[in-house]
Amino acid sequence: MYRNESLAQVTHIDALREDVTQLRARLDEAQQARERALAQLERIRDGVEVDPALETEPIYRRLLGGLRVAGLLAATAIAIGLVPLLSRVLQAPLLSTQGLRNFWFHLVHGRGVVALAAAGFAIVVASPWLVIPLLAARDLRRHRRAGWTLGVVACALYLPTPLLPLAVYGLVLLYSSRIRKAYLAG
Repeated sequence: MYRNESLAQVTHIDALREDVTQLRARLDEAQQARERALAQLERIRDGVEVDPALETEPIYRRLLGGLRVAGLLAATAIAIGLVPLLSRVLQAPLLSTQGLRNFWFHLVHGRGVVALAAAGFAIVVASPWLVIPLLAARDLRRHRRAGWTLGVVACALYLPTPLLPLAVYGLVLLYSSRIRKAYLAG
């Protein structure tokens, strides 16, 4: 067919590469379909309804938005609480060599270490109010049962705070029949 044997081999190699590329694409599609089927099988085995229309429900969108807002409010509260703590112990930060020397002086003489340790402790103590609502929103969006549980925990965490109305509203939404059927059996 080809007069030049090397040209024939290069053409054959190119055709094989194209075949490999197509096979890889089909393999990726098959693996994604397998993962979707396994997830759906697990939901069916648990007795949980698959409800694709839930994404368009206003109560579902409000729930996800409320959880995200709660997480962002917690991040803001942590930042607002840390500023007075750090500014009380440390001098105003200077973006210069002298500012770095002042910061180093505070660290070496112990006051800065104490302030940073107190700030770290405050972040660790307040992190559930920040992390759990954001994880709940992510897992609810991905239709995971753990998202519903984390949503309930997040709302319970916010019950003794000034965000009590938001927490109660979130619990009401989580226990609504449509959302409960999508994440819990029976």
